[in-house]
This record gives sequence, structure tokens and C-alpha cells, in this order.
Amino acid sequence: MSEQASVRVIRSYPEIEGIRDAWVQWQHHPNSDVDFLLKVSQSRSNVLNPHIMVLSRDGRPDAMLIGRVIDGPFELRIGSLTFLRPKARMINFVQGGGLGNLSDENSRILVDSVLESLRGGEADAAVFRYLRKGSPIFAAALGMPRLGCRDNFPAVQVHRAMTVPL
Repeated sequence: MSEQASVRVIRSYPEIEGIRDAWVQWQHHPNSDVDFLLKVSQSRSNVLNPHIMVLSRDGRPDAMLIGRVIDGPFELRIGSLTFLRPKARMINFVQGGGLGNLSDENSRILVDSVLESLRGGEADAAVFRYLRKGSPIFAAALGMPRLGCRDNFPAVQVHRAMTVPL
């Protein structure tokens, strides 16, 4: 792509209004609905702040990752066995929270920005919820962090949908 890309991280609720139009236009899953996310985030005591990554090209939003920073237990598991549950600060990206143009390039830029947030101390870990296997964001999230800093055995869950005639 020839356009210059930049990423802005939204960390406060008032800033969300500036991207609401693009968010609403791209939203495709109930968990990433802007108003639902705001209500849930503001009602939970473990949610510290929003963490919404907006990738723009030529000053216009092109893609987003919708998440929030939470304090909570981070389960270290192998299969169904949980070994530890330390308290951790996590950037939790919601199911359906990848919005807009999630091309290979945009996905790599967004995951690199997530890693930069972690290097900057904003959180101890980033958690992506239910990424579509084989998607560019799935590939970037599994391929970009160094070996010891990524989930090398991600859980695969089958999701199905159907249209019910009225």
C-alpha cells in the first residue's frame, strides 16, 4: 500500500466519540458493538480503561482493534490443568474486535503496535478473543511475538452461524 499508515491508541472513553462513525459502520459482532462495549467496560470494576487501536491511512481510519485494559487472573494452563493464576494487567481484545481493513499489512502493523504497548509497560499480556483461524490478524498474532511470548498452542473453537427465516 502506498498510503502512509499511523496508529493511534485510544485510552479514554471521551476519545471514542471521535471514531464512533467508522466503528459503527464496521461493527459486525455484538461483543464489539460500541455502546455494548462502553456499558460493559464502565460497569466492571476490573476494567481500567479502553485500549482501542486505530490504524489510519491518509488521516482516515482504515482498521481497528477493539479492546480494554483489565486487571485479573491470568491462567497458565496445559490442557485442562491450570498451573498458576497470577494477577496480571492484560489488554483484552474482544471477540469480533478486529474491524475494517484487516489486510496482511494492516494486521502486522496493528500487532506490532500491541507489542509496543506491552514493551511500554501498559500491560503484562495481550489476549485476543476468538480470532478466525487463517485470518491475517491470527497469523500476525501468532507469528510476530517471539517464541516465548506467544501462545504456541492456541485453542481452536468451532463457531457456526445460520440465518433463520422469519
